[in-house]
Amino acid sequence: MNDFYYCRKGNEVSLEASGDLVSVTAEIARMIQRIHHAIKRQSPNAASAFRVAIIAAVAAEDSPVWLDPGNTAGDTCICAVWPNK
Repeated sequence: MNDFYYCRKGNEVSLEASGDLVSVTAEIARMIQRIHHAIKRQSPNAASAFRVAIIAAVAAEDSPVWLDPGNTAGDTCICAVWPNK
């Protein structure tokens, strides 16, 4: 059984997950799939940009995704901005 906890306190956002490695990885992939599908319904071009951004965020060795968030507070931001459609 996997548990996911999302918490927002002011500007701080955290997501915690527990469970076995394969299940947590599958859940993250499913979340990406659902977000991509929701974006694609509104704008195929934005969905394509989202796909590129997600791939870039996880593929680069020096991506902030792979840094310890405890050591990067306030120093690192992973974000994307799309125009309202």
